[in-house]
Amino acid sequence: MAWGQAPAGSPYPACRICGAIPAADVTVRGHQGILIMMRFQSLKGPFCRNCGTAVLREMTGKTLWQGWWSPFSVIAFTPFTLISNLTVRAKLNKLPPPVPGQPGQQLDPGAPLRRRPAALGALIPLVWVLFLVIQNAIHPAGAATSESVKRSALKLGQPSPQAQEVLDDDMKEGKFVITPQRVVMGKPSDLDEWDEVGKEKMYPGATLAWLYVNAKLVGGDTPLSGPTVTAGRVGLLSEGGRQGTPLTFLEDLKSRPADCQPEKISATWRKGEDHTLCVPFVVPEARKITTVTYTRNALDTAPWLKWAIDS
Repeated sequence: MAWGQAPAGSPYPACRICGAIPAADVTVRGHQGILIMMRFQSLKGPFCRNCGTAVLREMTGKTLWQGWWSPFSVIAFTPFTLISNLTVRAKLNKLPPPVPGQPGQQLDPGAPLRRRPAALGALIPLVWVLFLVIQNAIHPAGAATSESVKRSALKLGQPSPQAQEVLDDDMKEGKFVITPQRVVMGKPSDLDEWDEVGKEKMYPGATLAWLYVNAKLVGGDTPLSGPTVTAGRVGLLSEGGRQGTPLTFLEDLKSRPADCQPEKISATWRKGEDHTLCVPFVVPEARKITTVTYTRNALDTAPWLKWAIDS
């Protein structure tokens, strides 16, 4: 009998790793968030109890450490991955241990997750929440100050009145002047490439809008390695205060204008350098774009700066 094959007439599948029977046909998932990028992993069974538990603990442990470093990962993808793996764990625990004499070597499940250092990664979202609470206490949303009134009067093309603080990969702080330059509207057909074959449109009643933003490094700890100046910070509002949905996979869009350059997170910035960066947004087709926003960080709930777009 070959590995991964059950004996003739057996009602059970065989483990894809060791060939043990019985095995459960499950999919173990992993997730990694990297600022504006994300990585999805999966390994499909069938797995016996020992091999499945070993794979599950390894991929879940890495997700607990690596899955929280992107805004969308924190909100949706990492929680989904962990909940999905809990379901897999329940199915594997219902299997009896493989009997001796199986055709292949079984994986060692190792220590339970709660006894591994990776379990401490479950505290990372709590640190994010604490950070947001402290930020909101220091900079309460909607505080009526003369500075906030001045910020509300910004027009598209005006630089930010203050240099904005951005951290790089080495936690060095740079100060950037941010200047939204223009918004170029696309066509609803630009979104056709996102539609899934045989299904409804992913973004019905929507179109693309391309936001061009100039960023200039004016101070701080320079040079900087890989700061994210626009990703998760800039935003577009349409009539009624409706927020546009940013698309992070800019280079994959066939409709991208030739002069629309994505932010290179691996680039090195030196003092005095400036670059014009471009971010695509999905916006309602029938609503006029009214405002460009900029937040202190990707998880802020309220915009820090606003620029009005003239008619």
